[in-house]
Amino acid sequence: MTLKKEDFCNKIIIAKTAEAALEQLQKINFNIIISDYKLPGMSGIDFLSHVKDNYPNSTRILLTAFLTNSVKKEAKNKASVKSIIEKPWNKDNLIKLING
Repeated sequence: MTLKKEDFCNKIIIAKTAEAALEQLQKINFNIIISDYKLPGMSGIDFLSHVKDNYPNSTRILLTAFLTNSVKKEAKNKASVKSIIEKPWNKDNLIKLING
């Protein structure tokens, strides 16, 4: 994984489902949350919307291979995502975005 090769390796939690990620969020305060658009059980936008409502200070980033104007609009309006990154993403741009 791109981020594990960088200086983030001790600061990353990977969850295989939105539910597992929500459990982690109850234990740890994350600054940045990156979600895929397609998740088992709920969409990445729904997940990030829940994150926005419960952890409003987190930075939310959506990854997708299904980027359309409606996805952009929903992600911005419903989940207030900072960025939407289209797959395949550029590793350097992702690192730059995370570093702020």
